[in-house]
Amino acid sequence: MTTAKIIREPLVRFILLGALIFGFYSFISGDSWSSNRITITSAKIAQMSEIFVKTWQRPPNAEEVKAMIDDYVKEELYVRQALVLGLDKDDTVIRRRLRQKMEFFSSAEAESVAPTDTELQAYLVAHPHSFEIEPQIALQQVFLNAERHGDSIAGDAAALLATLKAKPETGLSTLGDPTMLPSSLSLTRLTNVAETYGAEVADGARRAPVGQWVGPVRSGYGFHLIRVTERQAGRLPALTEVHDTVQAEWIQAKRHEVEERRLAEWLKRYQVVIETAPNVEGTAP
Repeated sequence: MTTAKIIREPLVRFILLGALIFGFYSFISGDSWSSNRITITSAKIAQMSEIFVKTWQRPPNAEEVKAMIDDYVKEELYVRQALVLGLDKDDTVIRRRLRQKMEFFSSAEAESVAPTDTELQAYLVAHPHSFEIEPQIALQQVFLNAERHGDSIAGDAAALLATLKAKPETGLSTLGDPTMLPSSLSLTRLTNVAETYGAEVADGARRAPVGQWVGPVRSGYGFHLIRVTERQAGRLPALTEVHDTVQAEWIQAKRHEVEERRLAEWLKRYQVVIETAPNVEGTAP
């Protein structure tokens, strides 16, 4: 390809155009900027142009490139003068934005490290409560309304329990008092049992032997006679079952680790002085 053809290539012409404009700004700035020089690098011009292309689906022309550079210089001047005037000080929005950007660096560092399955397995074992599959039970229950039975509730519950123990397969629909609570639950997590009947019933079911009627267990609804028909113990799942969840937790923990390490390093450079504040709770006297 000849030199003339290379120069006619759109990408080459665009780069040359950016370089010429950059040179123009460098020339007019001269030494007047001194240490306060504003440099618009070719990389910055390329970045602005890339954003333009994504927005307008075409490359910018010479005037548009100059307009983008003009706007960038204007923005830079405003920002620098604002910093000189201290307008960034005690501005909650700016402080929060700066903190978010610094936290983003910690997040990016943590997410750039891909954990191995060995690391994830170790994390899974070290944090079993975060991933453990809950115990599950299936149960039946007979409900007694405390208001309906009054002072005889204890005796009525004992008599009904004796009937159920003698004839475990008695039709439950013929026993107890009417209630909106289900008479049985298929295999389900203890958390769901607690949500359905109350924590007291879930705790009683957790300790009850399988296949035997026990009770009465009192809940916020009333009294319950319960029988656990099936139980599955809680277990730590295999990594393959919870791989994505463990990986997300691992990255979050790594992000926290990176953040804490950086904060500790930065804190070494500063002396933190906490002044006393009269009539403010939590400050040193």
